[in-house]
Amino acid sequence: PKPTPKPTKKPTPKPTPKPTKKPTPKPTPKPTKKPTPKPTPTPKPNGSGDRIIDGDFEEKSKAWDLSSGARLENVAFSGRTGLHLPNDKATAMQTVELVKGRTYRFTCAVTKFSAVSLMILRNNAAVARNSDPHTEELNMTWGEKTLRFTPNVSGEFELAIRAAAGVSGYADYCSLRTDSDRPRRQRSVSKMPEVTAATALSDGQFLRNPSFNNGVRAWSTYGKAQFKRYISQDKDNFSMELTKRGGFVVQLIVLRANRDYTLTCFARTTAGQLRVGVESRALGNRRRVVTSKSISSPGWTRVRLEFKTAGNVLPYGIFFQTKSGSAAYVDNCELV
Repeated sequence: PKPTPKPTKKPTPKPTPKPTKKPTPKPTPKPTKKPTPKPTPTPKPNGSGDRIIDGDFEEKSKAWDLSSGARLENVAFSGRTGLHLPNDKATAMQTVELVKGRTYRFTCAVTKFSAVSLMILRNNAAVARNSDPHTEELNMTWGEKTLRFTPNVSGEFELAIRAAAGVSGYADYCSLRTDSDRPRRQRSVSKMPEVTAATALSDGQFLRNPSFNNGVRAWSTYGKAQFKRYISQDKDNFSMELTKRGGFVVQLIVLRANRDYTLTCFARTTAGQLRVGVESRALGNRRRVVTSKSISSPGWTRVRLEFKTAGNVLPYGIFFQTKSGSAAYVDNCELV
């Protein structure tokens, strides 16, 4: 008999792989349409041929580039707002277009006791400058300074206003014109009180804001000095505070020549000493202390200083000063 053949082994069938489920693609979101921003309107120069934008600083526009502490304050020759340059690096600049061969007059009203410079720059280099401390008198506080310039190329130039080294100053009512332009019309009289040689003397007349009821207006502060509420000599809730970190406060005013004056202030100290004094400012801002007195008193004390002005008209500074570690308050001053 034939042997029985061995059965052939059949391979085990492999299971059919299950198809991988593909994720359903999410529809691409449509981008939200953003509204096109409206451009900020560019301020236009003043009329009557003036090529400076906001030359009287009343509109507080961005046409002026203020740097290194330059700021707008309520001290002005015309209107209510002027430019304060608290140090010799503080600068206000504005870019203008000038035409080759045409003569321009860059003019500003500046405080007479400070040597404010007017400059014209091209590619950050000065091409014209007027740093002369002399001005054409407008009143007892303000003078007019003019810089004439004839460019040898047409294009963009920068107008710059800056205080001289070691001084602070104010500028206002600036313009840029040619000789053919109509004269600019003054908007309003100055808000800063002025003292003329014909004005009769009266109590407190020569000092502006003598009781600090209008904050620090008309006073320049350096270091740690500030306007103070709720502490005063006569309960009017206002005074000037000089803190323990040292401070200096001064008001500059032009006084008549060969005259006797008396300064009185009320002051009190909470630490150390307070110095009250009068200094003269010659050309170039050279300072000389005419008279001063130091006090140390926790109660309100009346300080009295008598002095005589020089033989020529000069600006004088009424000042208060504390050194580090001293602190004091000042209120209700008079200069007669």
